[in-house]
Amino acid sequence: MNENQIYLNKNECVNNIDQCLLLNNNKDKCLARSECGWCTDNNKNGICVSGTPIGPFNLEYNCKPDTGEVKNTFTMGKVNPFILPTINTNTNIFYENTI
Repeated sequence: MNENQIYLNKNECVNNIDQCLLLNNNKDKCLARSECGWCTDNNKNGICVSGTPIGPFNLEYNCKPDTGEVKNTFTMGKVNPFILPTINTNTNIFYENTI
């Protein structure tokens, strides 16, 4: 997401709001959502961000999945058992013809 993004109409703008950032003051509500996770900094202050179990989408956040520490951690929200993880099928692996 580009913070300087220009939108052509209100709906386009509203549809691009990160819903997780709207939950910054409530860790419990953040972690109740499957697309959000709680990221803490060096001072143990937290923010709700969009992400996956391997960490936040925005790599500028310096938090990693649960490491047993209380700072710079990322805790993923509630996993939805009905949604399969996305598998990247756009790989650059080419196989030689061995016949």
